[in-house]
Order: sequence, then structure tokens, then C-alpha cells
Amino acid sequence: MKMKYNKGESGYLQEKQKRAWIYVILFAAVIAALLVIGILIWGSNQNILTVAAIVMVLPAARFGVNLIMLAPKKPSDAAVIRETEKTAPDLMRLYDMVIGTSKKPVGTGAIVISDSALCIYETQKDTDVDFLTNQVNNFLHGDSIFISVNVYNDRTKFMNRIAFLQQSLEKSGKQLRTERVEKIRNSLCAMCL
Repeated sequence: MKMKYNKGESGYLQEKQKRAWIYVILFAAVIAALLVIGILIWGSNQNILTVAAIVMVLPAARFGVNLIMLAPKKPSDAAVIRETEKTAPDLMRLYDMVIGTSKKPVGTGAIVISDSALCIYETQKDTDVDFLTNQVNNFLHGDSIFISVNVYNDRTKFMNRIAFLQQSLEKSGKQLRTERVEKIRNSLCAMCL
């Protein structure tokens, strides 16, 4: 079993959630231990160990926020991953991505990147598709990346679109411009949690 996953790889979200839980529990245990030891040694909470415990709350809160934001998100469905891999083998494929927006983070089932299009299959049915499209477009435009962004919450439409992109690539006989696709991927990863 792989121990370290990068953003966009299947398994990344589960690893990040697990890591957040571990850090929150460890920080809570250390903070509690410092408080108890300080009280046992000095008989009061007014000591240097209490100060150390208070200082440790800030980094603990960072992991707590990650946990709160990522806990309700589900990893990409294995069936979606298999179908995406089969449908678009020559395109850049990303999974387990949680896109940060100005309203709330949005979990995705799959993201496919070609030279000319970015297709996102989002799995939260209550997401405003137009809002998410605008957020991703604006973020990419900030990195001087101009590309067609399509967000789908219908799996069939998403698969049809990426099949079309794959066929277009095959018919043209060209290969993906790897520098451009990698730039899009890196920019998108910067937007994701």
C-alpha cells in the first residue's frame, strides 16, 4: 500500500483526512499532558507549561480546520475512476480533489485536463455549477491560463465530454502539450485543499 499520495492521485483525500485526525489527537494529548503536568508540579495552572500548551493551540487549530473542511468529503468512487481511466487514457486525470471556493469547499469525483478544456465531475449535488465554473475560471485567469472550464454533476454527460476530448486528440494525431497541461494541473492543485 502506498504511503504518500500527491494531490490528484486516488487515495490522497483519505490519507489527508487520516493525517488530520492523527495530528489533532496528538496535539490534544500533548496540550492536555502539558496542562496536567504543570498543575501537578506547581500546584497551579499559572506556569510555563500552561504557556507552552496555549502556544500549541494555534498549530492544533490548523489541523482541526483541515479536519472540519475535509471530514464530510468522500473519496472518488472506484467506478468513476475506472470509467475515467478507460474513457480518457491520453488526457491528464485527477481524483480526490477538494476545490476551495469563496463559499465552501467542493469535492470532485474526477477532473480531466486537455490542451483546450478542463472538465470537472463534482459529486456534491447541491453545488451551484455556474458559481464553481466562475471560481475555477477566475483562479486560472489569475495564473494567465485561459481554457474552457466545464463542470458536470451528471456522470453520463461528463463521460461523454471526456470521450469527445479523447477522440479529438486521437483524430488530430497530436499529443497533449505537456507543459501547458502541467501548468493547468499545478494551478488547479494550488486551488485545492
